[in-house]
Amino acid sequence: MEDTEPWRRPLAYGPWETAILLLTPLLLLPVYRFPVTVFLATLPCAYVWYLQPSLFALYVMAAKGRGLVAVAGYGLLGATFWTSIHYEGEETWLGTTTRVWEVGSFVAIPVVIGLLNRAWKRSAARLAALEESRERESRLLTLQVLSAERDRIAREMHDIVAHQVSLTYVQAGALEVTTGDPAAREVACAIRDRASRTLDELHQMVQVLRVSGGTADALAPQPQPQLSEVPALIAESGLDVDCRIDVALDGPLSPVRSSAVQAAVYRTVQESLTNVRKHAPGADVRVEVYAAGRRLHVEIRNGPPAPGRPPLDVPSSGYGHVGLRERARLLGGTFAAYPTADGGYLVRVTYPVQAAL
Repeated sequence: MEDTEPWRRPLAYGPWETAILLLTPLLLLPVYRFPVTVFLATLPCAYVWYLQPSLFALYVMAAKGRGLVAVAGYGLLGATFWTSIHYEGEETWLGTTTRVWEVGSFVAIPVVIGLLNRAWKRSAARLAALEESRERESRLLTLQVLSAERDRIAREMHDIVAHQVSLTYVQAGALEVTTGDPAAREVACAIRDRASRTLDELHQMVQVLRVSGGTADALAPQPQPQLSEVPALIAESGLDVDCRIDVALDGPLSPVRSSAVQAAVYRTVQESLTNVRKHAPGADVRVEVYAAGRRLHVEIRNGPPAPGRPPLDVPSSGYGHVGLRERARLLGGTFAAYPTADGGYLVRVTYPVQAAL
């Protein structure tokens, strides 16, 4: 019985058909750069019912936004080419139209998927842009709030703290002039000098707080304390300090080139010595600064307070170690502080030799 449906005939692959099947995967390599060219080059594959390359090229064209009209035209061309090859023999106009519609619908699937994929990517890009814009507005609002808070703190520091320190400076100067005791005169002179330095640093901090935005370097007080000033700081503390510094403090041999790290070391030693004076008067203190493994190590260890010398009743905010820990974290270092077995206290800090700030 003669087969009246040629499109169901078994396929016989000859040399040309086999060559097309083997070479087609190579044509797909530049499909993302030249989808139209690849589509036209893979159309002959329809002769052997190998439509996957052409369908994939249609999907890429739709996903890359080549235009709905152009993609529909290429899809219709592929459907017509496929139909003209595999639907042979006499057939009614309605039957031919039905088969073309079937093939066209099948070819339209990758076009629809590509258009949906492109629409999804554009929607995702818009959502990402909206989210980025919202985050930018949130950061600007945060900066405005922080700027207003810095201005408020700067005003309070100037009006309250600076006033009290100025009174201390004036009274110490008056005592230095009027007293006849050499020891009292020396103490008054020291108080006046320290009050003067405190006022200078306070004015620098007020200026920093009034800066809105800027980089970390712009927000740092100028000039910053240097590593070379640590020995003088220890000498001025009036404590019995055993100091061991195994690094060059300045010059080209110094391993620490970052001014932020040098200032952090200075502030760490300064805060630790202040705590010893308040909480362990008369205690032995050991300060060590050394470099190991491309990191700078700072250790301040003190023993228990001397017998008969209780801790001083000095107001304390409790934020000294919090500030040191935060400073170390920002510089990529570590901070640890804890009591020792003999009743003393140990502060251990490390900083990278080359810090980010």
